[in-house]
Amino acid sequence: MKLKYIVGVVIMMLSFKLSAQQTQPNMAQKLIGTWVSEDDTKLKLVIGNTTYSEYYDGELLETFGYMIGPQCGDETDFNAQFLKSTDASGQEFCYELYGADANGSGVLSMRYLGNGKIFVYNKQ
Repeated sequence: MKLKYIVGVVIMMLSFKLSAQQTQPNMAQKLIGTWVSEDDTKLKLVIGNTTYSEYYDGELLETFGYMIGPQCGDETDFNAQFLKSTDASGQEFCYELYGADANGSGVLSMRYLGNGKIFVYNKQ
């Protein structure tokens, strides 16, 4: 009897965990636009369909190509979305996307996998 209870609790916890990790279905579309960093309002991302540019105080710093998918580098999670960006030299950078203007929030949040830093931007 105790074993059935434990198995039931584990199944219930797994179902909650899986439902809580649903990805935003329209992330790629919602990502497109101009985003201003919450940490430093001089830092801006301008994101298009396949590239994005970083600006600081109005000056272009760099332009990256990017793709969105369930894998980036050594990280694979089919319950997540990753932004894999590539600079002009071919170096790759991986970010886990948490949300992009979800439910009209006007917020983009993502975590850089290189060091775990979370970045938050507001839609301009």
